[in-house]
Amino acid sequence: MAKVGAFRSPQAAGEYFDAYEAVVSKSPVPVEQSTVVTPFGDTHILSAGNADHPALVALHGKAMSSTMWLSHLPVLAGSHRVYLVDTVGDMNKSAATAVMASDGDVVRWIDSVLDGLDITEAALVGHSYGAWMATTYAMACPERVERLALLCPAAVFCGVRAAWIASAIYTHMIRPRAETARKFISTTYTPTTGAQLHDSDFGRVIDQYVVGVPRFRGSMRDARPSTYNSDALAALTMPVLVVIGAEETVCNGPRSAQIAQRRLPDAQVELVADANHCAFADQPAIIDSLLNDFLNA
Repeated sequence: MAKVGAFRSPQAAGEYFDAYEAVVSKSPVPVEQSTVVTPFGDTHILSAGNADHPALVALHGKAMSSTMWLSHLPVLAGSHRVYLVDTVGDMNKSAATAVMASDGDVVRWIDSVLDGLDITEAALVGHSYGAWMATTYAMACPERVERLALLCPAAVFCGVRAAWIASAIYTHMIRPRAETARKFISTTYTPTTGAQLHDSDFGRVIDQYVVGVPRFRGSMRDARPSTYNSDALAALTMPVLVVIGAEETVCNGPRSAQIAQRRLPDAQVELVADANHCAFADQPAIIDSLLNDFLNA
């Protein structure tokens, strides 16, 4: 069996968890922490909002963890009971026991998370790799996805740039150093956002990421995002929102938006100006407005 993603030592895990908790402590909405047992390992979850509201499950971008969503909780939890799920096998507080190596594994894992949370149907929100996972699950189990919001999806509509993949591998696998990580992650948001990182919500998320990279060893067997054609995407019969940064560095943003609109003619597709792959940080007010309107439609 392939080695699962894990921290390099208990001390390394503890140092990362301290950084994670520092971000959680600044959450604008109180959160609860829990764990769901799945076939791929214990999955850590941050929950918020009224338990009587409909469920919303959010999947984070690769290596970002669920803390990336915390500053958006006032909008997400305004209408839903929110579950921010740490992807098992990734750099976060989940603990993997098996690798999610295929699309089918991703579907099994999300199914088991929903079952563990006693959720029959949920709104599903994903960013980047999480958006690909959300799409993959929604195509396989549309009856469990009430609506689907995709922020800057990796692949799905347009392939990930080869140069970006090479840079990601170098940063996380070949030379996992704090300075390398900070340089790499800076390519995913705009210079304006970068100039405002000091003591900001997103800045703390970036600091958490930088702490984690040298301390975490990922698996090369993790499922890789793929692009889906119109026939496959036809399974998405629920309302769909696609938000893409016009300045995308991971994929070609404008091209991805064009393909999304063509392959999902009934979807709401938004190309956001002055936004890179971390559009939620580059244009938080716009993202919050789009999510609020979509979730309450």
